[in-house]
Amino acid sequence: MTVAQYILHCLKKHGCHHIFGVPGTSCAGIYFAVDNDPDMKYLVTVNELEAGYIADGYGRFAPMSAVAVSYGVGNLSMINAIASAYTEKVPMIVLNGGPTENEQADQYNYGILFSHSTGKRNADLEIYKNVTVAAELLTDLSTAQELISGLFKNAAETPGPVYLEVANNFWDKEIAITEEEPAKEEAKTNEDVLKAFFERVSDAKEPVILLGSEICRRGLEKHALAVIEKLRIPFCTTLLSKSVIDEGHELFIGTYDSDLVNKPPRRYVEASDCFIALGCIFGIDHGSLVKTQYKTMVDVSYGKARIASGEFEGVALKGFLEGIISHQQAQLLSAGRNEALETQKLLRKPADKPTHDGVFESINKFLSDKGDQMMMVADTCLSSYPASDLHMPSTKMFLANPVWLSIGQGTPASIGAHLATGKRPIIVSGDGGFQMIAQTFSTMVKYKIPSIIAVIDNGLYGIEQFLLDKKFYTDPSTPSIGFNTLNRWKYENFPEVFGGGKGFRVNDTDKFYETLELAFAYKDGPVIIAIEINPKDIPTEYVKKIESLAI
Repeated sequence: MTVAQYILHCLKKHGCHHIFGVPGTSCAGIYFAVDNDPDMKYLVTVNELEAGYIADGYGRFAPMSAVAVSYGVGNLSMINAIASAYTEKVPMIVLNGGPTENEQADQYNYGILFSHSTGKRNADLEIYKNVTVAAELLTDLSTAQELISGLFKNAAETPGPVYLEVANNFWDKEIAITEEEPAKEEAKTNEDVLKAFFERVSDAKEPVILLGSEICRRGLEKHALAVIEKLRIPFCTTLLSKSVIDEGHELFIGTYDSDLVNKPPRRYVEASDCFIALGCIFGIDHGSLVKTQYKTMVDVSYGKARIASGEFEGVALKGFLEGIISHQQAQLLSAGRNEALETQKLLRKPADKPTHDGVFESINKFLSDKGDQMMMVADTCLSSYPASDLHMPSTKMFLANPVWLSIGQGTPASIGAHLATGKRPIIVSGDGGFQMIAQTFSTMVKYKIPSIIAVIDNGLYGIEQFLLDKKFYTDPSTPSIGFNTLNRWKYENFPEVFGGGKGFRVNDTDKFYETLELAFAYKDGPVIIAIEINPKDIPTEYVKKIESLAI
């Protein structure tokens, strides 16, 4: 078996059957191997950043993802997407074809730079160490199996991206393969952690559970649901775990997207006398919550547990949840907690012209009508908060980038999510974010990805405007900040430019829902809908935030 063949073997073993990227001479070996493997496919993208984002989206719904680009120019173009996967803990392997031993010797001895070299030794490796959970060079074929299998194990168990650099003349080298031992089961959580948990929860009058990304990454939705129902504790999800459990459940109280806006889930969670975070990653939007609850909260996430002031290492979330489910005290705690809370409802005011609120009212109805056929993708923009209020009619149908917060990530990530789930993406993106990755439309046309892209066309980096000058949205005479203004594009003409798909422009609310229906009927590639929005319009959640700051 060659190096490239063994890497493909490991990918399939970990549930990954696609490689994304832009092939170059240094990484061509892995692509040639895919050509000869009927169980693997590659998807070649327009640029490397797009490839990284697609792999990021794929890894959020599949057990593993893979991306392969050229040394230097490809890797450095892609690094923002890998940082997203690292921050939000997405399992992925970054495959890179590095210089040969002779190329490195020529650079060291004669100052001759090999292709795409900065002149610094192991430059790509050193850079990627900062955005991966492990990074390795394959320099010894005799230890290739151990090194490669170890990286895959790191990516799956941490979880997160790993980096493997293979000398570009090593891809087709034969390596010896020995039978591998099956993976060991996670260790059970010790009794000290369970004891501390039940002591903390036993006196609570208003406990609440917040489910995070680790529930998704490790496939623990059934375990989490069993704990919720065993203890009869209401629960929220973060944006990273939205739709991991049926949002029609009687104990679901909404998505806690941010403590920057005053919505019912926030009020309930912050007022809780026992806040239980399971598998959560906390970013800037959760700063107030964590600071308020830090000394008394329960936080069990990614191998660690903190229960009030007690800290525990090596705590597997799966074992912790199983321990609660089987513990006899769990049944006693559920007594008296049989009142179901009302599910969060999306309440929006009707509007004649498109507004952010009106757009999401239409999308909410559209998702309800189409059921589990759809995947909702909320790019980082002014629409991030209203997207959290959408009701997901099924599970595993929501994607966002709420911790890394990279505008533009959602559109390419939707391709990976579609390939991993089979669900059709509907993406809401600001025009600023979409303009950063607009060529993704070409990839969607090439591979007939049936995405529906709704672009909020207001000619503005709206989220930046809100963060830097909120007065713009309350005072009609206040102009936008000059550097936040965008060039206006005719998005509806994209199909003509890129040779496929459909394009629409809408400027009234009723027309938008009708256009979504037309978009859904077209299944031979992507559809882009430009929604003309007044630059001064802002979602209701932000208006409430501005009003609270003025008090």
